[in-house]
Amino acid sequence: MQKSKTNKIRRHIAVAILILGIIFALYVAIWVMLIGSIMAACAAFDAGALTAKLVGTTVLKVLFAGPVFTAISYGFLIIARLIAK
Repeated sequence: MQKSKTNKIRRHIAVAILILGIIFALYVAIWVMLIGSIMAACAAFDAGALTAKLVGTTVLKVLFAGPVFTAISYGFLIIARLIAK
């Protein structure tokens, strides 16, 4: 009886970690890398301070937002799987 209770608690903790990991990955990929960098480029354009470096970093952040989301999600998935075992 005790072992099944422990496994059930471990599964609940693993699911919670997985959900938090996906939320964190979405925050980093969408807000920090996409919206944040585009808003910074727009603010620099409005201020007349838009540089090639800022445009380049914005393009790279937008391109790498998907792989960063995938890497963070898989990292939390691995942690959740280790806890659930």
